[in-house]
Amino acid sequence: MTREALLECYWIGERNFSGLDLSKIDLSYADLPQINLQGSNLTGVKMVLTNLSNSVLSEADLSEANLSGSNLFKSKLIKTKLNYAKLFGTGLYKVNLCEANLSNSDLRDASLELVDLTNVCLYGTNLQGVTGLETCQGLQTVFWDSNTIWPYNFNIKNYCS
Repeated sequence: MTREALLECYWIGERNFSGLDLSKIDLSYADLPQINLQGSNLTGVKMVLTNLSNSVLSEADLSEANLSGSNLFKSKLIKTKLNYAKLFGTGLYKVNLCEANLSNSDLRDASLELVDLTNVCLYGTNLQGVTGLETCQGLQTVFWDSNTIWPYNFNIKNYCS
């Protein structure tokens, strides 16, 4: 499916695009609130400054995707693959990321207020400048390693039992 075809379907009211292969599509600057992309192949997709608020991207593959500056307000990304993704400056307020794989991703300057990080993989993830990390649920269950870069003055060990 092309960008134009997806946007045309969306504009006439279609919201369910689950299970599609949209790899490497460029949806930058699109306004797509409440879109359902559950289980879709979105590897290498470009969604810079895209509005995906209240959307479902659970079990989607967003490996190597670029979502920099996008708005994912209250979206569901449960069990989503986001390894090597660019989420620089992304708004993730109240996003459910349970069991998502964010290994080796770039979340610099992202907003993580009230995000559910239960069992999220953060191996090698860059979290410099992230805000709201202390408000996240499930911090005691995240998987991280010595290559995970935490925000200045944040100590994950304070949240581990």
